Amino acid sequence: MKYPLFIIIFVCFQFFAVNLFSQSAAEIIDKHIAAMGGLENINRINSIRITSRYISDTVNIPSTLIVKGKDKIRIELEIAGKNFIQACNGNSGWFFNPFVDSTGVEKMDKEDLADIRDDGQWEGKLVNYKEKGSTAELLDSEDKGSVKIKLTDINGKETLFYLDANTYLINKQVTKFNIEKKEVTQEVFPEDYRANGGVMFAMKSKTKLSNDKVIQDRIIDKIEINIHVEDAIFEKP
Repeated sequence: MKYPLFIIIFVCFQFFAVNLFSQSAAEIIDKHIAAMGGLENINRINSIRITSRYISDTVNIPSTLIVKGKDKIRIELEIAGKNFIQACNGNSGWFFNPFVDSTGVEKMDKEDLADIRDDGQWEGKLVNYKEKGSTAELLDSEDKGSVKIKLTDINGKETLFYLDANTYLINKQVTKFNIEKKEVTQEVFPEDYRANGGVMFAMKSKTKLSNDKVIQDRIIDKIEINIHVEDAIFEKP
């Protein structure tokens, strides 16, 4: 025999333990989707416009997110009376930054396109995560009142989700990204969940950055679902 019996048994145990662990992650996500209102209600939303504000001690930035289908996305931020615009038509993206001396509308690169697709997931990354090419892993949570899941998307980007152990709604979300070649940890704390169209939305959230402890609030003022949206607003002008 090439390997001792106890090693074979150990390897088999590890194999089945990993599979059970993965199934547990899937089961937790199913409970989260049910808590959100269920996949049927979520998939019933074909278009959405979310009007919100980003607030800190020094700024108040109105924002509008418009999503049509699964891949047409437009985001507008009003900063100092000027509109910063990002949009994706499903295949390519563009942006307009009024604070940069340029010729006007610029084409998005691959990284920017991935970012706006992330931002356009109003339903959250956990919903239909397999169809999006992501994988999920259940981890031990340092917060005993929460369930911790690591999601790795199709581009290899990792996000940690903390779900309330009773409601299965997200109460914390952690991601890492680079700013000027420095890694920054972003923590988002969703709260004040309310139903709209049979789906739960976090009407408030706080964002904390590790580099300078910046705290920013997002407050959703209005959610409009299944509205008429012209395809032209996603196309590059």
